[in-house]
Amino acid sequence: MAELADARGLGPRPFGGGGSSPLARTRPARKTTTAVATASLVVGVILWAATVNTGPASAAVTPTGTQVPFEEFVNDGAGGHLWNEYDQTQYASGPQIDGRASPVNFGPSELQVFTLGADSHLVDWVNDGLWGRTWNAYDLSASAGGGGAIVGSPAAIVVGSVVHVYVEATGGDLVEYVNDGQGGNLWNVYDLSTDAGNGGPIDGDPAVLNQAGVLQVLVRSGNGDLVEYASDGKSGHSWNLYDLSAAPNGGGITGDPAAVLYQGTVVHAYVRSSGGQLVEYVDDNAGGHLWNAYDLTGDAGGGVQMTGDPASALLGTAVSIYVRSSSGDLVEFVNDGQGGHLWNAYDLTGDAGGGVAMIGLPAAVLYGTVAHVYVRSLADHLVEYVNDNQRGHPWNAYDLSQYSGGGTTIGSDPSALVYRGTVVHVYVGGPSPGLPDAIVQLAESQDQFNGAVVENPPDTNCNGYTAFFGRGTATGCAPGTASEEWCSDFAQWVWVLNGVNTTGINGYAFTWVGWGQAHGTFLPGATNDPRPGDAVVWGSMAEGYSPHVGLVVGVKDGNIDMVSGNSGPVDAQGDSVSVWESGYFDPAASNDGGYPILGYVVP
Repeated sequence: MAELADARGLGPRPFGGGGSSPLARTRPARKTTTAVATASLVVGVILWAATVNTGPASAAVTPTGTQVPFEEFVNDGAGGHLWNEYDQTQYASGPQIDGRASPVNFGPSELQVFTLGADSHLVDWVNDGLWGRTWNAYDLSASAGGGGAIVGSPAAIVVGSVVHVYVEATGGDLVEYVNDGQGGNLWNVYDLSTDAGNGGPIDGDPAVLNQAGVLQVLVRSGNGDLVEYASDGKSGHSWNLYDLSAAPNGGGITGDPAAVLYQGTVVHAYVRSSGGQLVEYVDDNAGGHLWNAYDLTGDAGGGVQMTGDPASALLGTAVSIYVRSSSGDLVEFVNDGQGGHLWNAYDLTGDAGGGVAMIGLPAAVLYGTVAHVYVRSLADHLVEYVNDNQRGHPWNAYDLSQYSGGGTTIGSDPSALVYRGTVVHVYVGGPSPGLPDAIVQLAESQDQFNGAVVENPPDTNCNGYTAFFGRGTATGCAPGTASEEWCSDFAQWVWVLNGVNTTGINGYAFTWVGWGQAHGTFLPGATNDPRPGDAVVWGSMAEGYSPHVGLVVGVKDGNIDMVSGNSGPVDAQGDSVSVWESGYFDPAASNDGGYPILGYVVP
């Protein structure tokens, strides 16, 4: 990659073995492993060993606690793509991650990204160019004096030549990791809940700012208040704790805060109230109070009810707060003073004229004077919203999973930063490791070698998959079954039971093509890199017709193996009567009723 750093190696000890990162990838391997940490000292290096965990996950939306590869999306223009995706778990020989990353620029050429890794350790990813790799991963929990297991996602900030990382420890205390070189350790960890004298347990992920040399860490307390840890040196403590929810109009919060330093002096913290309102806490000294709380949802003329945590961006005196609405739209709150309101709310999904519904939490950066907001779509794609005024829309949405070479799904919420003023780096968890395997396992559990599912009665199209969706007719069918041609019903049933949102798919096989196009996951062509878990569709685009759909369960030497419903051996009446695994065949030469394979749909 172009951003190769000076070989200085801020992290103390690397994970893992050799290898180097190529310039670009077209599509990641769909088989992944869950890393299990085994630490051993070999010439002073803690090595990372990976073992295969064959237990599949069961949901497309990655459950909390599921470890996924550490992925980096960069608009580096390599390999003929404006955006490219890099699996840093693979290239850095590092662990898989859980939760959200916290990236920082360190010096002119070094990036550091902090994540929760396997064994609940804090991991520092650095593009230091050491050990024959562009990136390396360092286990700070194992190396820092007093380190240990952590909970949740960290928040990092650089002050001069020192990096400060704040995260919740397993006991609920707020701890700080610092590369201060004290006590013979490059990194050390300090318990701020203890240092603050009156500190207590926290419950969530922090946000951090540097206010005129005083570090401000904002986080939800164990009792649901917004609290501030400040390195202000007052009352005989290097750190002190303040309850901001006690401010006028304050109260309990839900989720984690976002924060900006307004005009370099005033802290603005943004949180979600228990009622779903966006609330702003400001140390503005108004009304005789150091801190005050303001209901931005109310101020914005009713605004929208938000779900999840906010993301913030600051351009001069304009503050933009990005949230997810209860309907899954991306919404921007701006202090633009329009329409008689200091704050206003705008639906960017609607403004983008084809934007997509999102899940999870957004991330925002300013690239020059243009806001870029990154979200996870319902199809688990990384999507970028940009206020670029292109195509007749003030905002537009771009599918970076597709632009980076095709179809890379993501498994966690993004974080982003601008590197050297010209390159955007977005960090995110990769695909949920068990989804393809889980689809294969469930599909094969029904075939002739396992469940041996057949129509009941024979030659009637009566089956349980159609009945599951309330389709077809039950006339003449066994209890719990219904009748219609059911290849689409079977494939959809497998995806639904694995947590995939299949809205838009029905009993017509061609609806799979429409679903894939709507979600940016349709890969046209009989040989377009099929992977296990994908749906394979035969038919004609010109006719808008498909006679059959199945699920890929194996790929070998260019051939595919498939399980499909309403398939199998044909009886004397010409009927297909079962769930059937086909065995390997050449997709380029395959046809169904004279129709070739149209392509593949990625879950």
